[in-house]
Amino acid sequence: VFIITFSFEGDKTGKMLAEALISSTAVDKRIIVDDFTKWMVSDKFLYSPRNLFNTQLRQEVHETYRMIDELEGEDVKIQFTKPVGLFEKFAVHNHKKVVIIDGRIAYIGGVSFSEHNFAWHDAMLRIDNVGIAQALYVDFLATWRGEKPEATHTSCEIELYCISGTSNHK
Repeated sequence: VFIITFSFEGDKTGKMLAEALISSTAVDKRIIVDDFTKWMVSDKFLYSPRNLFNTQLRQEVHETYRMIDELEGEDVKIQFTKPVGLFEKFAVHNHKKVVIIDGRIAYIGGVSFSEHNFAWHDAMLRIDNVGIAQALYVDFLATWRGEKPEATHTSCEIELYCISGTSNHK
């Protein structure tokens, strides 16, 4: 099971995903989370003066790191994207939302794993196609290595574009 998400928070939704991963019999379970989660939780900038003493927000941050520690203790590998500079830290993000299961099923779309995001109108698309799942797997592994991949893949009538964030597909 391989997941790329923009936000992953220790709220009800994040904990449900964590429980599903822990109980999964998959041999290799990994999550890539955008660095955004280290700076923003529940759409609140953690280091804003008004949020520094927000006990509810601080509790959610604590729960997020506790959940991550628990996942790592259960052999779920978690990696945060690593922007290289101050500008990138706040301006450049990995906004992909991808779930790959058993190398053949992929979910792509806009859903992040945080409860407050579920109030938004969003969608995920299930693709049961080995070629697309494998292309997303290759993209996942490149992202895991810190690369910014850009690729296209066509399988049946599906065209997949993995955009690096440094340019757009032409």
